[in-house]
Amino acid sequence: MFQLAIVLLDAATVWLLIRSLGEVASPAGVFASFMVSSLLRTIGIIPGGLGVFEAASVVTLKLAGVSVPVALAGTLLFRGLSFWLPMVPGLVFSREVRKTT
Repeated sequence: MFQLAIVLLDAATVWLLIRSLGEVASPAGVFASFMVSSLLRTIGIIPGGLGVFEAASVVTLKLAGVSVPVALAGTLLFRGLSFWLPMVPGLVFSREVRKTT
């Protein structure tokens, strides 16, 4: 149940990012794009699906009616928020642990 909420909120985040970039997209289309991109990210051999998720997301968002520049910007913003931003506290904590040992 918790995982379903995470997937729905992640897809809603992508939809809101696209809206904030000035484009109107179907919530169902964005959800389908997110699910396909997530599936391909899981299948990909690169850790975290880097590159695979982004390419799949841009292509599927284009198929859902979003322009390529907005699809790319929305995808990169989403990955920045969901993949790269959470690494910052980990970096800070790891440096603290390293100082104490």
